[in-house]
Amino acid sequence: MKNYVITTLLILVTSMLTAQDAYKDVLYTSETMLKYSDEIGLSDGQTAKIKKLYNQSTTTFKTLKEELNQAQDSLKELLKNTQVDERASLKKLDRVNDLEDRLKYVRLQMLIRIKNEISDTQQQKLESALQKDDNSFSFETTDKKDTRIVIRGNATLDRKQPLYVLVYPDQEGEFRTTSAKVSNIDTERIESVNVLKGQAAKSLYGEDGENGVIVIKMKKGQ
Repeated sequence: MKNYVITTLLILVTSMLTAQDAYKDVLYTSETMLKYSDEIGLSDGQTAKIKKLYNQSTTTFKTLKEELNQAQDSLKELLKNTQVDERASLKKLDRVNDLEDRLKYVRLQMLIRIKNEISDTQQQKLESALQKDDNSFSFETTDKKDTRIVIRGNATLDRKQPLYVLVYPDQEGEFRTTSAKVSNIDTERIESVNVLKGQAAKSLYGEDGENGVIVIKMKKGQ
């Protein structure tokens, strides 16, 4: 269930499922490719192919994600019983794990195919553009129990964590931490997630915001 919590939080932050990608620093999303299309000299043909690969993958992804949600809900219902059917629960868990693996497979396959659409020279230009852009950010998962989030830019060089800020509307003040374990956050309680970078983060949180700030606002009454 922790994998589900991590995955859902990353969706909220990035607006798309990243499949807890352990290879994000060597692969590129379609969004990144298109954002820097002028800098790397993407041709019309390359642009069309990248969009096609993304659309094909997204269709499959959505179908699998719906199946995964249903399987997770079903497993949760089984676990709610005072006497849990071990055999049925573990069988359902196998289904959940299988769907998670298929989601990761589809995601990785898309990223590989997208990367293979651009030349070595274009990849070098893209890396240079990313290093200069302090406004982009990426995510890494160190293991299944703890998600590591890294803001791309200077912070990437020393692998520092951003500042996490938890906001509870029913409580006064904010709760800050630099080592939040997001896998422990109940995503059903999250109202919104906002990422602050660069000067915006520093102006609001000073030196604590040097590596970026992830503001997680919880729902009222939770």
